[in-house]
Amino acid sequence: MNSNWLEHLLQRPYFIWSFLALFVFMGIAGYKKVDRKLFPESNYPEIAVVIVQPGSSAKTLAANVAVPVEEELYTLGLIRRVYSTVIDEVAVIRAEFEYSKDLDMAASDVTNSINKIRSSLPGDIREPRINKISAATAPVLVIGVSSDTIP
Repeated sequence: MNSNWLEHLLQRPYFIWSFLALFVFMGIAGYKKVDRKLFPESNYPEIAVVIVQPGSSAKTLAANVAVPVEEELYTLGLIRRVYSTVIDEVAVIRAEFEYSKDLDMAASDVTNSINKIRSSLPGDIREPRINKISAATAPVLVIGVSSDTIP
């Protein structure tokens, strides 16, 4: 009895063609409603400067290190924005560049800017670390490993 209705449908191709036409129409209608952008949202090339000053408070580090570095980075070409995060002993200043700025060139420019103002920064800061950040530098997989035998 179950095969009778299936045979009945298969013997009438108009029913199958109408379902096919319905699915094609729904696909075309759905495709037209999909949002397409000429320039989709993505990550801009970014450089992070990490500066450590042992024993300093966040307020002191922000005033003596983060603000002067931000002001210097704002003078670079093709800069979109500069922002920082400061906690006790650590300041992370991030400079976001336009798409047309090469990431290696941006890192070189940031390094030169930091070297230019290095003498005006507090003497007890550690050597600033400059990191390139882009969508390609994000980790694909992060694995945590622990051991009872290795400290």
